[in-house]
Amino acid sequence: MEGKNFLLPDFYAKSLPPQIGFLGIAIMMCILGEELTSLRTELQLSQEVREKQTKAIEYVNTVKNDISDIKTLIGQIKNEKNENNSVKEDIASANPPTETPPGTADGDEDSSSITNDVNDNLARPSYRDRLLSNPGPSNNSNHYKQQRERHINQHRQGNASQQQNQSQRNEHGRRQTTLIGSRVPTNDANEFSGVRVKFEIYVGRCALTSNRENLLQYCKDRCRFSEIECEELKTRSDYYKSFKVTVNELDKGKIFYPEFGPENMYVRKFYTSNGNRNIDSNTDSNNLSTD
Repeated sequence: MEGKNFLLPDFYAKSLPPQIGFLGIAIMMCILGEELTSLRTELQLSQEVREKQTKAIEYVNTVKNDISDIKTLIGQIKNEKNENNSVKEDIASANPPTETPPGTADGDEDSSSITNDVNDNLARPSYRDRLLSNPGPSNNSNHYKQQRERHINQHRQGNASQQQNQSQRNEHGRRQTTLIGSRVPTNDANEFSGVRVKFEIYVGRCALTSNRENLLQYCKDRCRFSEIECEELKTRSDYYKSFKVTVNELDKGKIFYPEFGPENMYVRKFYTSNGNRNIDSNTDSNNLSTD
C-alpha cells in the first residue's frame, strides 16, 4: 500500500504494537474483523426482513381462508332463503283464497263503509276553502326561491362537512404520508424548513491519545462541515480508539473523500439495528471496534 504525502493529524496512532514485522498482516486482520462485523449486521437485518415477509404471507393466507368461509356462509344463507320461498309458494298453492258470494253480511258491511266514506268526503272542506283559510306566501315565485335557497344551503353544508372530514383524515395521516426529516423550500430559495436529516459515520483506528475535541477540530479544518457532532465509542482494542461522527445529510460525501484522513484510518457508515441508536456496553454492538 502506497503512503500519502501529507502530515498526519495529532490523533493518528504514531506508536505501533511490538509486532512491527507483521504490520501489514495486522492491518488486514483489523479490516477483515470490521468487515465481518458489518456482514453479521447485514445478515441479521436480512433475517428480520425474511421473518416479516413470512408473517405477512401467513396473514394473507389467513385472510384468504376467512374470505372463503364468508363466501360459504353467504351461499348457505341464499340456499336457506330459496328453500323458505319455495315452502311459502307450496303453502300458498295448497291453500287458495276463498271468495265470498255477493249478498252476504260482508257485502253489507262493505256497502255501509263506502257510504260512510262518501259522507266524510262531503263533510271535509274543499281545496278552495283550505287555501282561503291558509293562503301561504303571497308570491309563488318568492316561495319557490326560498325553497331553492334552502336546498342549496343544505348541499353547501353537506359539502363543507365532507371537506372538513377530509381535512381531519389528512391531519391524522389516514390519506397522506409524511416523511420524517423531509424539508421543503421557504420563500427564500437558499433556505429550507423542516427537520434536518442527520448522517452518522464510524471513524476507527485512531490513536489512544486522541480525543473528541481533536477529531472535531480536524473535521472542521479538513472538510468545513456546517454542523458536526462527535461521540467516543467503547472499544475492545488496546491500541486504537473509535468515534461516531454525526453530520448533515448534505455533507456526508465530504468525509468519504480519500483525502479526508490518513491511509490507515477506517471510515464507514455507522450501522444501527432495530432503530436503536444507543450503544449498550453489555451487548455485542455492531460498531464496537475490534482493532
